[in-house]
Amino acid sequence: MAGGKYSKTKILLTQRRLMALELRRHGASYREIVEAIRNSKEPFARPTYSLGSAFHDVEKACKDMVRAFAEHANTVIGIELERLDVALKAVWKQVIKGELGAIHTMLKIMERRARLLSLDAPSKIDVTHYLEQAAIDEGLDPNLVLAEAQKLLQGRNETFG
Repeated sequence: MAGGKYSKTKILLTQRRLMALELRRHGASYREIVEAIRNSKEPFARPTYSLGSAFHDVEKACKDMVRAFAEHANTVIGIELERLDVALKAVWKQVIKGELGAIHTMLKIMERRARLLSLDAPSKIDVTHYLEQAAIDEGLDPNLVLAEAQKLLQGRNETFG
């Protein structure tokens, strides 16, 4: 697709995908999505829009949503790590002096950092509930979001496994 990140073509494609996802979220079948987009007055409407295109649009919109959730989580982790750095800096002089309270605080900070970065032995966490709730909060089909997350994890395991 020609153009930069914000080309007219890409913007229209994103709008079409969002419309398809919104229709699906409200219970439309893929056939109904096809008809709605074919008959739309929006500039992205096209008579050749197909079931495959509708499925791809919904799937891609879900993938983008899962990716956005992951990026948001990484941003939050970065902010939390910066806060831990500030906290450690605040008690460091007392740690060097051997003050037990400050050492205890430092160890708590280190434990929190290790948990955020998964430095300790891994613990199994079921994130299904969190993804389902996030999907519901965003008005998405939780089953589609969970299926997409599973695909992403499988791809990651194949790449790094």
